[in-house]
Amino acid sequence: MLDWLIGFWPYLLGLAVLFWAAFRFARWQQIRGKCLGRPHRATISWLGSYADAFQRVLDLIPQVEAEILDADPNRGYVLASAEGSFRTFGTTVRINLITQEGVTFVQIEAGPSASLFDWGESRSLVNRFLQLWDRLPSPVVA
Repeated sequence: MLDWLIGFWPYLLGLAVLFWAAFRFARWQQIRGKCLGRPHRATISWLGSYADAFQRVLDLIPQVEAEILDADPNRGYVLASAEGSFRTFGTTVRINLITQEGVTFVQIEAGPSASLFDWGESRSLVNRFLQLWDRLPSPVVA
C-alpha cells in the first residue's frame, strides 16, 4: 500500500534540502545587505528634520513586516529584511537618508535576496512603506 511512497522519499528529502538551502542563502544575503535580482526603488523628499525622518523609518519598518538588521543614524543607513513567502525567498531592504539644503531625501531600495525573479514582492513592500509614510502627519514648516 505504501510502496509508492518509499520511492518518493529521496525526492522529497532532496526538495526539502533544496528549499532549506535557498532560505539559508537568502538570510545570508540579507545580512550582507545584498540582493540578487533587480531592486525596486523609491525616493521621498522630507521637509522635516533628519532625526524625525530617521525615527519615522525605524517606526515604519516593523509595520511593513520587516526586521531591522542594522541601523546607523550617523551614516544615514538602515538595513532590514522581510521574511520569505510563496512569491520570494526573502527581501532585502536598504534605506539611505541624505540631507541637502534643509531637505531630507529618504531612498528606499528593496530586492529579492536569493532569487532572480521577485514576482512583485519588492514592489509591494516599497508601496506599503510609501503608503504608511503618507499616512503619518507631515511636519509643520515655519
